[in-house]
Amino acid sequence: MNATLASLVVGPIEFEQPQWLVLLAILIPLSLWIARKSLSGLDSGWKFVAIGVRVVVLLLLCGALAEPLWRKESKAVAVTAIIDTSESIPLSEQKKVEDFFRNIDPEKKERQDELGVITTARDAFVGKLPSANVLSVEANHPGKVDATDLAAGLRLAIAVAPKDAANRFVLVTDGNQTTGDLIAAANSAKALNIPVDVLPIKFEYAGEVLVDQLLAPAAAREGETMNVKIVLVASEATRGRVNLMLNGQTVDLDGESDALGASVELRRGQNVLQVPVTALRSGPQKFEAIFQPETIGGVAQGDSLPQNNRSAAVTFVAGEGRVLVIRNEQTPQEAAALITALEESKIKVDVVDPAMSPPSLTDMQAYDAVIMVNQSAYAFSQQQQEDLRQYVNDTGGGLVMIGGPNSFGAGGWIGSPLEEALPIRLDPPQKRQMPKGALVLCIHSVEMPEGVYWGKKVAEAAVNRLSRLDLAGVNEYTWQA
Repeated sequence: MNATLASLVVGPIEFEQPQWLVLLAILIPLSLWIARKSLSGLDSGWKFVAIGVRVVVLLLLCGALAEPLWRKESKAVAVTAIIDTSESIPLSEQKKVEDFFRNIDPEKKERQDELGVITTARDAFVGKLPSANVLSVEANHPGKVDATDLAAGLRLAIAVAPKDAANRFVLVTDGNQTTGDLIAAANSAKALNIPVDVLPIKFEYAGEVLVDQLLAPAAAREGETMNVKIVLVASEATRGRVNLMLNGQTVDLDGESDALGASVELRRGQNVLQVPVTALRSGPQKFEAIFQPETIGGVAQGDSLPQNNRSAAVTFVAGEGRVLVIRNEQTPQEAAALITALEESKIKVDVVDPAMSPPSLTDMQAYDAVIMVNQSAYAFSQQQQEDLRQYVNDTGGGLVMIGGPNSFGAGGWIGSPLEEALPIRLDPPQKRQMPKGALVLCIHSVEMPEGVYWGKKVAEAAVNRLSRLDLAGVNEYTWQA
């Protein structure tokens, strides 16, 4: 008998609610005690039959409440091989993995053990479901092999694990995972009491060159010279040629010969090659660096994997700087000095009246900045004002608003969409200014009960209503003055 906290196993029978069996210890003795009187009129033979029937009924009732299950045990073990077939593992090593599974456990078929195969790279696929008829492992992967997702392979193995056998997973990999959460998938297998063994694939290349990075500026101006850096990592000293592509066209890096690429001698470790490139046109510029190893007799020297000999980068090149000046059509002379200063600074300037200003946000993006000289909000539509706000806040355009009698708050920009883009408040809070006051008290003795006392109280109350800036004076007189 094997008892657990959740169930009770008695031979091939398992009770999922074993607490109901405790009632037998109470009901059977109680039934025997009741039978002493209720069955006293029967002879001894029928009495034992009646007691036996009662006991059997109690056993069946309590047994049904305990939810019995018939257990079918299997001695077979289902082993699922999760094989990493990504590009990082050479084909020669993958053949060794197949030979490893082919040569182990020659008596597997006699014990009816099962073997399954799952291959994983960018995605996981079932090669063979766990079966006693699988005698070999073939790492044929139908998907892309440019990435490694070991977690996907482990999750797929859990999904196809047979329920009538003890399961065990074997993870065959070099450990270079590029995506997925292997620890979370392993914890899922642990929760199901499925062991996960790891068969590490260990290998090394005699020589390898990696184009680690291609560093180019994120943004540049048309006509500007960009400094592009190519970072190469070599496992040993070697030689080769580096080509730089710009929008699919090869950049001439060797001006002394007909070859376009630059001949390089790499030392062991990191090597940096700097290339100056002039941005000839605006728009996105795609760079791609390619390393070609030196070959002798058709065999590459010092490099084994051509897949890591490329790297790319993109630079966004903007056109020449251009500024839009929106002048007041009634007083164009106000912008004359500004326009002259911009032109002397070699900045291209487009001068327009409000009626000819860009009608949409797309048109505004042709300019690096917009300068509004003494402009009123009434000269622009609501949509143009919203476009100006988006031009500044969303696209990063520059905005200069020059004041005047028709600009800022006086020009009706208070509460407009453009007010949110300005760094100032167009409607500053007003400070309350109270004028300075003066109070003169003319005091005369009053012929009434306590007249002097009440006169003082009235004068004191009047003075207390004054501010600290006000003035107060007293003029005392008699009826003769």
